[in-house]
Amino acid sequence: MKRIGAKHKRNVMLAVAVAALVTGAVVASVSANSGPHPHHAVRRTARHAAGARHARSRSVAHARGELALAASYLGVSRTDLRTQLRSGRTLAQIANSTSGKSASGLIDALVSAKAARLGTAAHAGKLSPAREQVRLADIRRRITLQVSLPRTPVDMRASAAYLGVTAAQLQDELRSGHSLARIADSTPGKSAAGLIDALVSARAAEVKAIVASAGLAPAHAGLRQRITRAIEHAPQTKS
Repeated sequence: MKRIGAKHKRNVMLAVAVAALVTGAVVASVSANSGPHPHHAVRRTARHAAGARHARSRSVAHARGELALAASYLGVSRTDLRTQLRSGRTLAQIANSTSGKSASGLIDALVSAKAARLGTAAHAGKLSPAREQVRLADIRRRITLQVSLPRTPVDMRASAAYLGVTAAQLQDELRSGHSLARIADSTPGKSAAGLIDALVSARAAEVKAIVASAGLAPAHAGLRQRITRAIEHAPQTKS
């Protein structure tokens, strides 16, 4: 019985080994004939998702850093500054109404902080003088617009005017949980696409006036996309 058991055990082990070899050959053959392994695509997707998350994190950190600099220049807390911005005021309006401060001074303070970092990179040879000047011009334009425009790309007054309602009526609709896009599509003779066009035109005109007065090069890239994303969700409004 012991000899039979041992022989049986050897046979089982041999069968397992053969099966493993056959399975390995089949897997190798399938992998060779079916292109990249599915796991590779999964890993690539994971890397892309991680990259997007990293970019978002950097963007959030970047915005927080600028808000901290603005609060420091204005002599207020970040919480107080956020509260004022949520009320619909721009950084320029807040700065101009703060004793001893101004919108131009705030812009210079924010640009100076960025310029110092660029100067460090240029000094280290990581940035050419010509590229440094281009970056500085881009930074001043971006910061000027950030300081001068409301934090949200959606102009509630322009939205209400397009929809033919008062600002108060529109805010009531938004508080009920409806998005601007839904409100527009349910309004006779109006549409979300029409609202986007109206808001893009209004904001583009505002941007054009700001950059012209500041002697900056125009830049409207991404405006339509930002407005489209904004109207698809109900903005948080204050009564």
